[in-house]
Amino acid sequence: MRLQSRNQSIAAWALQVELGVILTLTAAAMVRPVMLPLAALAGVAFWLSRVLQGRRAWRTPGDLLLLVLLITAGVGLIISPLPSETQVQTWRLLNGLSLYSTLAAWGKSQSRLHWAAAGMAAAAAGLAFYALIGVAWTDAGVPAAARLYRLLPALVSDTANPNVMAGALAYLLPLPLVMAVFMPLRGRQSQKRFAAWQPL
Repeated sequence: MRLQSRNQSIAAWALQVELGVILTLTAAAMVRPVMLPLAALAGVAFWLSRVLQGRRAWRTPGDLLLLVLLITAGVGLIISPLPSETQVQTWRLLNGLSLYSTLAAWGKSQSRLHWAAAGMAAAAAGLAFYALIGVAWTDAGVPAAARLYRLLPALVSDTANPNVMAGALAYLLPLPLVMAVFMPLRGRQSQKRFAAWQPL
């Protein structure tokens, strides 16, 4: 019994280390894309380590879809007319999958799920702020939107594509929205409602 408890403590410590390493490398890769391969490969190494320790390789209902996405990315890399650009995006995808796998392994308890949701909410807020100063907006589209875009000149030299930024925000915004709807609620009924929506 004591040995099992010790093994669980070591596994929990290892997950904390893994989360710290993957988050740090992911943040570094966002600033310096040259770090993308290291960030992605570190996630693969941690995943293999968990599998070799006898833990489940697949943890969430989304894993099968992510495997299909990974295979599709591999095919795209093979047939791409611009392999150098496709390689960078493939590394980004692998990095994202590594982060997803780490969070799925780490977020076993209710409190950890709340911390993960709060972290993603903070990331969404930071990314939304960066969109105001770091996106190369175009005048194409709705005239009223074009006038608004002209009020938001890019203040950084390495600007982001509007569609890429929109895609990133589309992934990050659902969790903050769920938190905004359910977290202020109190009482047993509201907790039941939150528990019902949490898996989604």
